[in-house]
Amino acid sequence: MNKHKHYQISKVDQVFFGLLLGFAAWLLFSNISTPPIRIWDEAIYVNNAIEMAKGGDLLVLKNDGVNSLYNVKPPLVIWLQSFSISIFGINEFAVRLPSALAAIIVLLSLFWFSFKVLQRPIIGVLAGFTLLLSAGYFRFHVARTGDLDSVLVAFITLYTLRLLAFLIQNKHKDPKQAIVWTSVFVVLAFFSKSFAALLPLPGLLLAVLLSDKRKQVLASKYLYFSMLGGVLSVVLYYSIRELLAPGYFEIVYSSEIKRIFSNIMPYHSHPFGWYFNNWFDNWLGRPYFLPFIYLTFLSLPLLGWKSWTPTQRRCLKLLWVWCLSYFLIISIPAVKLEWYDAPLFPMMALLAAFTVDWLVQRLQSVPVSKYLKVLFTLAFLVGIYSNALKKTLVYVKAQPLLHEQEYAGAFMKSLAKNQPGLNRYTIVFEPVFPEHLDQAKFYQKALNIERDYKVDLQESLENISVKDTILTCQVEKIEAIDLLFNYQVLAEDKNCKMLYLEANK
Repeated sequence: MNKHKHYQISKVDQVFFGLLLGFAAWLLFSNISTPPIRIWDEAIYVNNAIEMAKGGDLLVLKNDGVNSLYNVKPPLVIWLQSFSISIFGINEFAVRLPSALAAIIVLLSLFWFSFKVLQRPIIGVLAGFTLLLSAGYFRFHVARTGDLDSVLVAFITLYTLRLLAFLIQNKHKDPKQAIVWTSVFVVLAFFSKSFAALLPLPGLLLAVLLSDKRKQVLASKYLYFSMLGGVLSVVLYYSIRELLAPGYFEIVYSSEIKRIFSNIMPYHSHPFGWYFNNWFDNWLGRPYFLPFIYLTFLSLPLLGWKSWTPTQRRCLKLLWVWCLSYFLIISIPAVKLEWYDAPLFPMMALLAAFTVDWLVQRLQSVPVSKYLKVLFTLAFLVGIYSNALKKTLVYVKAQPLLHEQEYAGAFMKSLAKNQPGLNRYTIVFEPVFPEHLDQAKFYQKALNIERDYKVDLQESLENISVKDTILTCQVEKIEAIDLLFNYQVLAEDKNCKMLYLEANK
């Protein structure tokens, strides 16, 4: 007879989990290909991935055959995007698929942790819904775009929950598996977005020191072997990368490490409480963690609730330690970007889920009929989630506000769909920064490779002549063409025009 009692998931929990996965799949993939590729990070990464997919170097990231000096992160996400492009072609879906799948992994890990460790699956379901409806996670640069952060968050969530699972459970004494798996996920997180993967580790170390299993962890040889293995893998990568393209580590130092203690980007300088304020209000009109931030705060006084199991109580305490540590670490440096707090949201969603679960249990204890209890519970949940759900649905359906440097790519995308006969033209685009060209380059490559278009790209009007077809979204270029040529307007949208040059003026 088995001495250990295993928690069995109920049919009700299975139904709720199925609803969560269905809702997640719909939210994450609905309309995912509609928004155009965004300039800067997403456009730069996808051009790296296209080069790699078409036979480029697996370690030295390139753009138009030239070593990429903007993106010096390790290439794990680019590998995933490259693989996706090889299967699905050069399109927005292929670019964003790894991020969406990483978000699914986060939801699965929250549910696994709640089911296997907390033995309270409904907490994982509630945490999943909370996370999906959090604007700080379900937004540009994280869950649905071709950036690095969604994959980074997935591995940070995995390594945090894997070690916490060992620390808060009584039944496991040998930390070998927990340490090894945690180390593997740390290394994968590092290869997703370099040093950003290490920022949660001080909080995890504090959690170890405050747990009853600190001796088992700190005395384990596997901890030190795993740390050595992780360091060696990182050093080996950077050494090979430096040998393949000398000067690489100098760029890594100036762009990745130096920002920790020096304000290298004054245009991204913000005060200490900036992330905290964004959870309540921000310029997008979608506060990043309302109303869930209040539920997160309410979980703190619940630490002393007697009905929690010892495992659940320990989990609450160590989650708070982890969250506070990470928040302080990202808030101290002057340089702050909006998505740097993304790894916090799965853990804060878990804390908020504890509060919601506690409140639902209180409602269930009210001395009324079973039907009234169900009605009260549904009304309570609707009250918490309805407004966030409404804003999330609007966000999924809406087109993003485009930066003026994104007009050309969006226009090319629209033309390919609505006027496919316009397949021979030259884009004239003079960028403020070289990286502004990357979005247009993505659509140029997609059309030329996938649809056999003949699209050229140049930065000036110097080489254009009569009988050329020109696409430009820059008013000064259109005005210059107007002075030089008689032309026919073949298509136009916003500031963009496609012009056929009929004759010199």
